[in-house]
Amino acid sequence: MYNPQADASVLREPEERGASPPVPGLLQASPEPLSQPSVPPQAMLSRDPGFPQRHGRHTPYVTQPDYRLYELNKRLQARTEESDSLWWDAFATEFFEDDATLTLCFCLEDGPKRYTIGRTLIPRYFRSIFDGGVSELYFTLRNSKESFHNNAITLDCEQCCMVSQHGKPMFIKVCTDGRLILEFAFDDMMRIRTWHFSIRQHRELISRNLLAVHTQDPPMLEQLSKNITRNGLTNITLNYLRVSCLLDTFVLSQSILCLRPRHRIALACEQVHVSSCGHCLWYCHLRTPQLAH
Repeated sequence: MYNPQADASVLREPEERGASPPVPGLLQASPEPLSQPSVPPQAMLSRDPGFPQRHGRHTPYVTQPDYRLYELNKRLQARTEESDSLWWDAFATEFFEDDATLTLCFCLEDGPKRYTIGRTLIPRYFRSIFDGGVSELYFTLRNSKESFHNNAITLDCEQCCMVSQHGKPMFIKVCTDGRLILEFAFDDMMRIRTWHFSIRQHRELISRNLLAVHTQDPPMLEQLSKNITRNGLTNITLNYLRVSCLLDTFVLSQSILCLRPRHRIALACEQVHVSSCGHCLWYCHLRTPQLAH
């Protein structure tokens, strides 16, 4: 017959025989990896490891700003080739406020550029990065600073790196360095209000094995020596940013100035032309163009 007391005595036997207690001061093995960020337990319990199946509000929780970016990286890594527009809309709903804006600043051959897009166009911006041949995208932070003001948390990182792994037209790793400033809403959702990324420089890394294979192929070596991005951004993303400014100006002029479609198109083209010179003024200084009827 089963005797629970007998099993209990067996389990307590090492202690009764004088088993040595843990020595104070010695490090004990930790089952958790050291690289995991410190996150409150309620934050870990409230997150679903899979992508949310609904598009409503998620479980309320408050966590650290850098961990929110860590979660954003995990969502981007969970993307598949079958991810459609609904997936990207759910992604933006989880991490961006309804009135959020995304700003990119960088320099091209014809001068500095500054593009700002609204919440409606943010999902398509991230999708355009993968449409340009990127198979993996994530952001890394070093020496970031956090501040709290006006019911918002600001994350400022001077040493941010946007890492993208390109599979087309060739396998190249692109590291884009710059300053990333994120403003989070200090509420139960802690979503991003403003995303501002100022690009300083970028590097394109090619595998040595890829170069060794094409040692005897001068045309291929010449092709490998050329950059596949412009300041870390693909041509598809750059074209999308230009069109987004045109579209945002068109919608803004319709909602505020109540212009005719013909006037709105002319105004949008004028503002995009000004922004291509280095000053994106499509959000202000709006005026009605004088067109012949």
